[in-house]
Amino acid sequence: MPKYRYSGIGEGGKAFKGNVVAISKAQAKEYLKNNSITVTSLSLVKEINWQKFIYGDKVGMPEVILFTRLLSGAIKNGMPLKEAIEVMYRQISNPAMKNVILSILSDIKAGIDMSVSLENFPKVFPPYYAPLVKAGEEIGDLPGVLDQISSYAEKLDDIKKEIKSILTYPIAVLSIGCLLVIVILVKIIPSFKKTFAEMGGKLPLPTIILQNISDIAINYWRIILVVVCLVAASVWSFSRTKKGKYFMSKAALKAPFIGSIITSLTIVNFLKTLSTLLKNGVPIILSLTIVQNSIKNIVVKDIVRDMRNNVLRGFSLAAPLHQHEEIFPPSVAYAIDMGEKSGNLGEVMEKSAEFYDKQALYELKLLSGKINPVMTMLIGGLVLWVAMAIYLPMFDMMKNAGH
Repeated sequence: MPKYRYSGIGEGGKAFKGNVVAISKAQAKEYLKNNSITVTSLSLVKEINWQKFIYGDKVGMPEVILFTRLLSGAIKNGMPLKEAIEVMYRQISNPAMKNVILSILSDIKAGIDMSVSLENFPKVFPPYYAPLVKAGEEIGDLPGVLDQISSYAEKLDDIKKEIKSILTYPIAVLSIGCLLVIVILVKIIPSFKKTFAEMGGKLPLPTIILQNISDIAINYWRIILVVVCLVAASVWSFSRTKKGKYFMSKAALKAPFIGSIITSLTIVNFLKTLSTLLKNGVPIILSLTIVQNSIKNIVVKDIVRDMRNNVLRGFSLAAPLHQHEEIFPPSVAYAIDMGEKSGNLGEVMEKSAEFYDKQALYELKLLSGKINPVMTMLIGGLVLWVAMAIYLPMFDMMKNAGH
């Protein structure tokens, strides 16, 4: 907990100085007042936070999931919410998460609902978190809702980890390949250039191409670097505009190899979030607003906005999906239609989400099986080309010497 340094006057005018540990400045003052000390100065003691230095000051999804799981378990075991969160503060090691828990605890002690306090941390808790907690508070089943939140968040986090694990190898190979190309162009080819000139004769095409690329890299690397930086800055600036965001979002859904995976993952996010909210009694309009805010892809975000507007006008929820079958397959729209008519929209969407969840994981594994051999072939092709460029002139020299 934070430590405060105080100065004050006690009974009989006696001066006091010291430190007090408290959740907040207000609590520190209250503590000193209860001990008959009138505070004249009170300041926070800044200490070196070694945990923050080691773990960083960001809260990741694993910390949120752990907090949710532990809190649910504590409440199930009969612990009051305030005491359960105090236990969470002691158990969680991430310093940034501890500060979040401390703020939530302070709000709860002040009589503020947990769901309201969570809204103060939009960068920590996903958009669906606070409304679901509010639903749990209203129906009197906060542990059950917390379990659903943690299960849902874990599934999304597992998918992200799967994507990272698949991309780790190709990114590593690509990085090594780029480093290898730089070393070849800047160090190896120039060292052979003089030898090739002394040999005379006509050089093979692979050698000529590699030498020309090497000369450009050595003589114009500053210009190349400036151009690359300017292009990167232009792309980044364009991606921040409204048109740029829409273009990038559309391009992501249509991208070769990964477009179908991104589409499947977006559908899973849409269906899982909406079904979880609806099953816990969150109103449809609020649920669609939350889903719209949780989706990053602008194209899909606009479709969800159209769905929300459709419901506000009293029309079918699924109608906008029929107009965007290139993104949402007809089966999704028909499932939502069926859910609306049967009154079991949350359950129907949950089953659809499970199907697309499996499809996304299958496509990820399929992509992994394709990427690794392609990257190996690219690196192998690069090494073969360099070997040909270096050794073909030598073979020609030996051949001419034999004649």
